Amino acid sequence: MSGEKEERAELIRRGQILESKLKYLSNELEKLGLIMIELQKAKASISSLEKGNETLVGLGGDVLGIFNVSEIKFFFPLGAGYYLKVGREEALERVEKMLNSIEDNHKRLREEIKKSEKELVELIRDVNSS
Repeated sequence: MSGEKEERAELIRRGQILESKLKYLSNELEKLGLIMIELQKAKASISSLEKGNETLVGLGGDVLGIFNVSEIKFFFPLGAGYYLKVGREEALERVEKMLNSIEDNHKRLREEIKKSEKELVELIRDVNSS
């Protein structure tokens, strides 16, 4: 009898761990989705900028500015406060690579969530049958 209680308690503990894991994975999935949206916006902006045109630029704190585009260059962070200045084509390539990487991670997370959900359902079934 005591062994059955211990086994049931262990199953419940494993279920709680899986539930926490699922919450974490879902949050990460949501973050990746937001990053994908921002990268898609960046890609559209990079594609649409033309020399001589005016563009609206966010300056922070909900302050916007309108600027005439005289040179089209983009900056990508390298780390430690350093940035790489690139032209439109390389910027589009870099954003596309970033999007592909994020999409791959998004797909892996969805698969991990499905796997963990299936495991949790099986665990609940085991708890209910014990």
